[in-house]
Amino acid sequence: MGISIPGEQSNRLRRSCGDAQGLFPSSTARGRHSTAVGTSRDGAGAAMRFSSFSQVGELESNRSFTSLSGFYSRYFLVPKRGGRGIRPILDLRALNKFLRKYKFRMLTHAALLRLVRPNDWFSSVDLKDAYFHIPIYPPHRRYLRFAFRGVCYEYRVLPFGLSLSPRVFIRCTEAAVAPLRRRDIRLATYLDDWLLLAQSEQEARVHTCIVTEHLINLGFVINMEKSQLSPTQEICFLGLSLRSVPFTARLSEERVKAFKACLARFRRRRSVQFRLCLRLLGLMASAILVTRLSRLHMRKFQRWVASLRLDPVRHGARWITVTADCVTALRHWRAPSFLTQGVSMGTVSSRKVVTTDTSLSGWGGIFEGRAVFLSLKHFLPFLSGRHVLGSLHFLSLRATRVPGTLNAGADLLSRGAPMYGEWMLHPQVMEQIWARYSRARVDLFASRENAQCELFFSLRTLDAPLGVDALAHAWPHELLYAFPPLALIPPTLARVRGHNHRLILIAPHWPALHWLAEIHQMLCAQPWQLPVRRDLLSQGGETVFHPHPERLQLWAWPDLIDKGKAFSTVKVYLAAIAACHIGFGDKTAGQHPLVCRFMRGARRLLPVSRPLIPPWDLAVVLEGLKGPPFEPLLGASLKHLSLKTVLLLALASAKRVSDIHALSVSPACAQFAPGNTRMVLKPNPVFVPKVVGSCSPIELAAFAASPGEQRAHMLCPVRAVRSYMDRTQNIRRSDQLFVSWAEPRKGQPVTKQRLAHWVVEAIALAYTSRGLQPPAGVRAHSTRGMAASWALFRGVSVQDICSAASWSSPLTFVRFYMLDVSGPCVASAVLES
Repeated sequence: MGISIPGEQSNRLRRSCGDAQGLFPSSTARGRHSTAVGTSRDGAGAAMRFSSFSQVGELESNRSFTSLSGFYSRYFLVPKRGGRGIRPILDLRALNKFLRKYKFRMLTHAALLRLVRPNDWFSSVDLKDAYFHIPIYPPHRRYLRFAFRGVCYEYRVLPFGLSLSPRVFIRCTEAAVAPLRRRDIRLATYLDDWLLLAQSEQEARVHTCIVTEHLINLGFVINMEKSQLSPTQEICFLGLSLRSVPFTARLSEERVKAFKACLARFRRRRSVQFRLCLRLLGLMASAILVTRLSRLHMRKFQRWVASLRLDPVRHGARWITVTADCVTALRHWRAPSFLTQGVSMGTVSSRKVVTTDTSLSGWGGIFEGRAVFLSLKHFLPFLSGRHVLGSLHFLSLRATRVPGTLNAGADLLSRGAPMYGEWMLHPQVMEQIWARYSRARVDLFASRENAQCELFFSLRTLDAPLGVDALAHAWPHELLYAFPPLALIPPTLARVRGHNHRLILIAPHWPALHWLAEIHQMLCAQPWQLPVRRDLLSQGGETVFHPHPERLQLWAWPDLIDKGKAFSTVKVYLAAIAACHIGFGDKTAGQHPLVCRFMRGARRLLPVSRPLIPPWDLAVVLEGLKGPPFEPLLGASLKHLSLKTVLLLALASAKRVSDIHALSVSPACAQFAPGNTRMVLKPNPVFVPKVVGSCSPIELAAFAASPGEQRAHMLCPVRAVRSYMDRTQNIRRSDQLFVSWAEPRKGQPVTKQRLAHWVVEAIALAYTSRGLQPPAGVRAHSTRGMAASWALFRGVSVQDICSAASWSSPLTFVRFYMLDVSGPCVASAVLES
């Protein structure tokens, strides 16, 4: 770690760091100076305790110094809490005046209470001498010196008392926390105190072992006395007692005792020091979130303290007489159960809005308050157990300027710093997101200026199609998009987790934030880091741009996609577990009575279902493939040629995406007849299909290129594959048929997931080229059912269809893939006649 000093104060600090030789003019002077440094009157005892501490290796004596000049501070010892040893303190208040001040985030009680879920299991880890694991940049160690009995010492590690120490330690531990949160481990870290949360006791034990092993491998020392390594559902952390079964939080017993001891000194006509009043205010502030109406009850005591008109720094030692008003202000805090009753935990994922409007004169505050009270009283049966947001409309008049359409950027900057919730992603980046994860239908946190979907909820304005405040409304069960303010990310996660919504989330990849582990727990696909570009984020109609978009580290998280698995998938999971589980007595894991009951319930909750009508119109897609941007083929971009080729191949073969992904361009696997009249494509010999032994080669004949068949010739898969192989010959770095067209992976093989995205994107582009809105929820696997159903409708035998699609039985096709692609029904035929 290096010490950062502002430029204008650097010279002053150099003048303060005089030659240390002047501090020790003689041995006698050195002895007197050492007595002044230590606080213990027993010099021998202090020296003994100090020498035992210096053996740890955090200090370095002047025997290795090249110069004794430096910044020297006072050094003393204080007893640790609970009487378990002593703590050395380096008084760096003078040095802190010269250091640059940085803002940084630490865990708060509010964030901690939002992190806990019902029925959670807790464990905690305490790091011993945590700061001493961070080394100091050697040239800066001279600022951390002190003298004792004629010997100069300097800190080689991060000391307590340095104003930069908390920020430096947090920044360093972020690197240690990041891999843990990527493994779905929920962690709340406050300097050297770490809290682990899990949904089951077994999961808590596993995560605790992972975290402790990870910390030990990094060189940290765990304080076993202060750590709680055995999972429990009630734990004390940061002065709070967290209980997940009743799902409540209250002050810890130690904090309650300290609170009551401080309150006991405030008796009428007794005298207390002014700093004790400030301490009591601090204790009240720390209890605001876990005591009911504490802000209201704290206000009276605040007014009494403010009426004293004393300065906290200059008048801290002044004695104050406790008056009757002070005793009255503390009456609620002395109630037996006030400090111990606790409050409910969790984040506010939804709320009800109660709107009132009544004002006869003036501000109407009394009437407004009474209207709210009567409204809540009337609707109490419907609002019980819910979070309520009251909206009050006062009768008032004020002048305001309506900004014009030409000065949106100037008006935005005149209001101060741009707000996080009003940033809009660049349209090209949004198109990349839609191509990866499908196009969302609803934007949850937007405005008319930055909405990415036609349907959206507004953060503030009233002109949103779906209303104001997404948390106050029910969300549609469509694919959702959200770029929320940082404070709204936890309630968004809780809402999605509780209602199984599908969502694409835009959020920073900051390992220090606790909700990152929750995002990883709900991931269903690989997240994507947004490309860093100068115009990535804008406001005010693209007139104001974010100065440092790279600092946000924005990612698109396809987490939060509904994880409801099909019953067949659940059976596969059970078979995999039973294969490696030792079983229960003479029964396997799958034969256990509870497991059997669970599977019967899963069959009822997740019945096998299949669509009866096509999810998209094949005729529209084929017409779209015959025109721009896919045709003319020689003038089409490599991207559009790739999309068209993979879609035509999927439709013509009815193969799985994995089978198409395995196709190779090696001479033994890709063969063309003379004149490109016929084509045979085979997968890589090392490819193992989903159904072993069922992967047959793709044999396709070319469409005629006669003048009358020119339109049909545009849909020839042989023509498309031949053209694609010719275009990619010079950039190809693999024998795999389909390779990437985009930098920096140009020419490298694409993954199966990327190939599936190509199929979906090709269908969407075909719709767009025809001036139509692409259907939502299209999947690449739908091409198998579409191709097989149309082949059956055109007279192809079921046996030939099953052979081409690698189905072992016609029953698979009939149960899961066959669609109704027949002509018009009886009703439409009659009405259209």
